[in-house]
Parts: sequence; structure tokens; C-alpha cells
Amino acid sequence: QGGFPGQGGFPGQGGFPVAPGQAGFPGFAPQPTGLTGNWRISWNEGAFKTLPDSDRESRMWYFREDPMVSAHHFHWHMKLSNSQVPTWHPGHGLNMDRRGEMFYFMHKQMNCRFNADRLALGLGLVTALSPEEWFRPISPGYDSKLTESSGRPYPPRPDGATIPGPQDLVNALSALRQGIRDRQLNMPTGGIVQLGYSNQVDYGISALGDAVEAFETSNIYGSLHNDGHQKIGQMHGMDGLLGVMGNPNGAMRDPLFYKWHKLIDDVCQEYKDTLPAYTELELGFPGVNITAAHVQSDRVERADNLYTYMDTTTIRLQSIDFQANPFGNINIDYDRLNHVPFTYHVNIRSERQTQGLLRIFLIPAGIRLPAHTDVTQVAIEMDRFLIFLNPGDNYFTRASSRSPFVTKNPMSLGELQDRLIQGTISEDEFNWSGCGWPESMTLPRGREGGMRFRLYMMVSRVLPRDSAMTANWEQMQFTSWSWCGVRRNDGDVPDSRPMGFPLDRKPPNGNWQSLIYRQDGSKRLNHFTKDIYISHDPIGTTRYPNES
Repeated sequence: QGGFPGQGGFPGQGGFPVAPGQAGFPGFAPQPTGLTGNWRISWNEGAFKTLPDSDRESRMWYFREDPMVSAHHFHWHMKLSNSQVPTWHPGHGLNMDRRGEMFYFMHKQMNCRFNADRLALGLGLVTALSPEEWFRPISPGYDSKLTESSGRPYPPRPDGATIPGPQDLVNALSALRQGIRDRQLNMPTGGIVQLGYSNQVDYGISALGDAVEAFETSNIYGSLHNDGHQKIGQMHGMDGLLGVMGNPNGAMRDPLFYKWHKLIDDVCQEYKDTLPAYTELELGFPGVNITAAHVQSDRVERADNLYTYMDTTTIRLQSIDFQANPFGNINIDYDRLNHVPFTYHVNIRSERQTQGLLRIFLIPAGIRLPAHTDVTQVAIEMDRFLIFLNPGDNYFTRASSRSPFVTKNPMSLGELQDRLIQGTISEDEFNWSGCGWPESMTLPRGREGGMRFRLYMMVSRVLPRDSAMTANWEQMQFTSWSWCGVRRNDGDVPDSRPMGFPLDRKPPNGNWQSLIYRQDGSKRLNHFTKDIYISHDPIGTTRYPNES
């Protein structure tokens, strides 16, 4: 069966949408009925609808059910959680620089994006699947409407089902929290790793991420992340089968994915909360001043107004969950969230020749965060790149498509799968090419009529011995390195500061804008913020007015 690393084999089973009128599960005899041909699918309509309209979570269908969202998650775990080769092999997950931190950061950012769209749709921020809930019936259930390549549907998670054997999760969570309190972890590879921060580097978060995911199962810390996925995938109560939450190729379809990963992120934030607030040493950059910035849509003249819309796209796949299909290809027309491309424009005045890393975030504006969520769990990091500054004004433009967070795949997913099956690319090349957030979903959804966000930028100093100065940026612009990592033999992650800096830990007084101002009230000029608006067109028109 399928599963997450360390859970009964990886990756998962082949999958297809259930054909209208096809028998459901349980009680469905396996038949070789994998679907081929052309299919028009809307996961918000008819036979493919996975949640009823009465369930408010159904509003997020376009996010959860998008095949390219699942593709990113699948390829990420295939690449960074790979333990199917010897540890000395370049493809082993342990060869990925700061892989535990990347696990924490990538999943956190997916939930940040999920939260932004929830706000746009009038939903509350995602809450953690708390330990108290592990022992109680969980409603509503979820049916992915996917089948294995044999034609047998993935078992749905029944309404009111309970998580089997949750005490293992309780023990793992307790042990991890004790390790955070002790400020050290006993790693399964041997030795004690201290948790902490010095010289502007977080040297604990990657070890913690490895322990929480259980990339290598520990007798001390258990397997919190992986066991949680597996146990939720077994809530149907049938031995030997896993629902989509037990497989990385379909887990993001289940609404419990986001609640589970809110809990995982909360554990990591418990550690981050033990670290001191950032000071002038980290936040300042004397002599560097962001004097102006705006974003410019490719289709609208007025600055700081960006646009998303629904459109229909076609993808060709071996199967919906990316496994080999013995019956042929499937072509799928489906509705997705898309956006009008845009460009960042930034003017930076410098007193001397220097270099820095420009970090760009979008933060939902005008919201009051509940006690269970802090700004680190809603701030979307949009871009991060090295800049060289000369004395005087330096004007930079940057296309949204160049972000290191989005996929850079020049081939379609279907073409990649064909080449993998034909043997013209390796499994490793397949996973590198498929990893990265879908480029079509670069922007959060926004609202009809406009949703206000704060555009936040800062230029940070490059740390001594930072690999940003030696990285091959020409080559890295073709990879999604900030979400999908860098192998140690290819050089380290080209930014030594904590991933998500400076919004990786709670700011002073819980107010992120306090990062921009010193205690005496003076402004740090290397920071910049302004309002922008994201408007959504639910109909799908791609015509926009020329506004001035």
C-alpha cells in the first residue's frame, strides 16, 4: 500500500476520478476500470463534488482539489523525503541542505496560502486538529472520489469516525514538547542536537523538523507527522487500505490535511517562541533605503491592483494521483484559480556599494488574529532574491513568474510522466521538475470588488560566509529552490537566515509592523510596506479595464 515515508511503502497507488454512476466504496469489487480518454471535471459540481454545499469547507474546493497542488506535495515528498536509496546517494533526503527546516517552512507556507483564501471566502482561519479531538468522532467525513488504477476507489473517511490508536500520537507530541523545553533533541542518527539561535542562524529548526516529520523514525519522539497521516488515512476501519490522507499524492484534498498541519506548525512555533525577538542587528541595514515600490499588473494601468480569475485548463496525466496507468493516458479539463501576471517595481537608495537579499511578503490586512494564530501563519512569502546595490538609486523590476516558490517546469506534467515511463528522464529528474507551487496560483484568491493586503518588503544584509554570494543564481532561477531545496553537493540554500525571516517568529507585541520601527520610534529604512488590492473574477473573464 501507499503511504508517507516510513509508512508501509512510498509512493501511493495510482488513482483516477470515479466515473459517474460507478459503484462506491465499501462493497465495490475491484475491477480493471481505470479511466482513459477526455474528462471534463469540476470538483464543485455533480458526480465529482467531494463536499456538499452545506459544508462551508466546500468553498475551498478549487484549492484542495487542484491536481497541480497535489502534484507539488507529491513531488516534494518524493524528493526531500526520499529514503529509498543509500544515505551516501545524492538523491537521499539527508543530502538536502536544511531538509527538516524545509519540511516545516514549505508546509507552513501552504497553510498561509490556505488561510488567505479562507479569509477571502468568509471562512475562519484554520484551527489545529487538537489532541482532544483525536479521541472524539470527527465530522464531517470526506470522499475524494478517486480510485486506484485497478478501479477500486480510495476508501472515504466516514462522517463521525475516530482516529485509531491515537495514544501513539499523544506520546510523540509529549516527547517533542519535552525536547523543546529541554532545548535539545536526541537524534536517531546518534548524538544530541542543541536547539537555539546564534550568529543570526537558527541551528535548531531543521533538526526539529526532521524529528516532527519523523524522516528517520525515533524511539524517543515517535513518528508524529507520518503516523498522523497514516492513522487519519485508516479512519475508514478497513485493514490494509489507506484513504487519501495516508498518501502524499492525494492528502491535500482532505480538509483534515490543513488542520493536521496547523498542529504540526504549532509544534514548530512552540520552539520559535522560545527564541528572542529580532533586534537591530538582524533587522537593520544602515545606508540602505527602500524609497518606493509598487506592483504592476500586466493588463491594468493602475498600480497596486492585482487580479485573479477562474479559468479552465487541460492537463494530460497517467492518473490523477500521478502513478503509472496501465490503461493509457487521461486528459482532464478542470476549473482552476489563475491570475494576471504582474511585476514588482522597487527603488532602493544606497550610500555605498553592497549587496542584500530582498524579501517580499503579502499579509492579509485589516484582520484581528485569534489567539490560536499569529502573523507567521498568515504571512505569504512571495519572493526572495539577491540584489547588488551601487551608490545612489537602484531600480529593480521582477516578474512574478521568477519567484523561487513556484514551479519552473518547462514541460507539462503529462510529458514528464511519459518521459519517466520511457526512461528518458530519471525518477530524480521527474521529481525535481514537478516540485514547486503551481504558477497559476501565485496570488491568493482575493475577493470580488477587491481584498486589501499589505505588501511588505525588506532588504537584509548578506551574512558572512553566506552561500548567497557563491550560488549560481543564473541556474537557480530555473528551480523552485526556496520550497524544494538545494542538495549539499550542489551548494547550500543561498540564504543562511531562518526560512521565512523576519516573519518566522512572533514580532514584538505580536505586531509585525513593529519590525519596521525601532524602540525610539525611528523607521528602519530598509523596510517598506503599503496597501495593495487583489480582485477576483469568479466568472472567468480575462478582459480587464484600462484604469488610470
